[in-house]
Amino acid sequence: MSPYPSEKVVQAALQQLGQIMPYSVTSANCEHFVTELRYGDCVSEQV
Repeated sequence: MSPYPSEKVVQAALQQLGQIMPYSVTSANCEHFVTELRYGDCVSEQV
């Protein structure tokens, strides 16, 4: 899986500023957030 260009990642992150995000250790943690921004797929290898 190839990462998105950094400009697209930054733009997607900026669009989420100020939003309240749900958190779950198993399905919505910081690694899920970052991999969704970078690759478009919400995945965590740690869980």
